[in-house]
Amino acid sequence: MLCKLGDRLRSIIGSLPVATQRLVALLFGTWFRVVNHCEYNAMTSEALAKSVAGSIFHTCATEPAMVGSAVRLIRVVIDNFGQPSMLGHANIQYFTERTSTAIKVREKYKYQLSGRCPLVTADDTNDMLRVECGMYHYR
Repeated sequence: MLCKLGDRLRSIIGSLPVATQRLVALLFGTWFRVVNHCEYNAMTSEALAKSVAGSIFHTCATEPAMVGSAVRLIRVVIDNFGQPSMLGHANIQYFTERTSTAIKVREKYKYQLSGRCPLVTADDTNDMLRVECGMYHYR
């Protein structure tokens, strides 16, 4: 679902004039940085999305039912700003160059299975605990 949303969003933003694309990149990039410093400012992506939804989507004022959808969309874009599939590589690069910011990209919830998981029994767990306790001289 995220890939399809990202592709569609990138297509919509890609159809905008370059100046508008850059403005969108600066806005969402700034919000991305705010959220990624939440330990200092206590601002989550949900709180930030709720505070800006009405300014970004003017239909929220006339259609209160749209607020939830707008908040979800804004959260996805903020949380995944560093993914080129959202806004495009050129827009992310523009943001990083203009703001002298480095972005560390972390893909959330993307896992790859490699082979079968070994079966862990209660005896294995007890053995591991005994070894750990022995290393630290616990009984």
